[in-house]
Amino acid sequence: MDENLRYVDIVNFKIANGIYSSRIAYIEEIKRNDIEYEDRQYHYHKSADTLKANSKARMTFKEVFEDYNKLQTRKLDDDVSDEELNLINDEILLIDSERPVIGKAFHKLGSERVKELKYCKGNIETELLKVSDETEDFKIKQLIIEKIGFGVFREDKVIKEIIKNIFNDLGIKRTPKSTLIKKYFETNDNPKSGKRGKIIIREKPIYGLSE
Repeated sequence: MDENLRYVDIVNFKIANGIYSSRIAYIEEIKRNDIEYEDRQYHYHKSADTLKANSKARMTFKEVFEDYNKLQTRKLDDDVSDEELNLINDEILLIDSERPVIGKAFHKLGSERVKELKYCKGNIETELLKVSDETEDFKIKQLIIEKIGFGVFREDKVIKEIIKNIFNDLGIKRTPKSTLIKKYFETNDNPKSGKRGKIIIREKPIYGLSE
């Protein structure tokens, strides 16, 4: 057996599966062996490396978005090499695949607007819906689902206030009515004695309502 070939096989295996499979593991291995290195380019790759190792890893919206923002900024720098650009594009695609709201927020809202929304995923998703090309009916229906939900009793006065806020968010100049939800949903009306209200049971199929 050729020992050199065996060594090459071992190294190739480690590159694909071992300590060199991600930057985080690679840098940790360098530190463990007290090797000096210059970390200029890798401080914003943490989210991509984490998602590569575990697609269900728990990370805040803010930390993933900020890394994504840095990746997008770095790819436009004049001194970025072709090799690094390929890595950056791969990591952008990985985040787009595993955390699609991140990319949508970056491209449709921009970094400053996301920051104004305090990196709150719920608020950002609402904002993305508001600026989308979906129909007005679709937006109203989705926001009712988000703010009221299924199987929960809400008094008519509460429903009316929620719809009022939805109209304000969408810039709709109409008088809010609690009965509006009947356009979009099947409901159970007045299920609690002495209280007028509704429980949303299921969606209605509505012609022309975008899905």
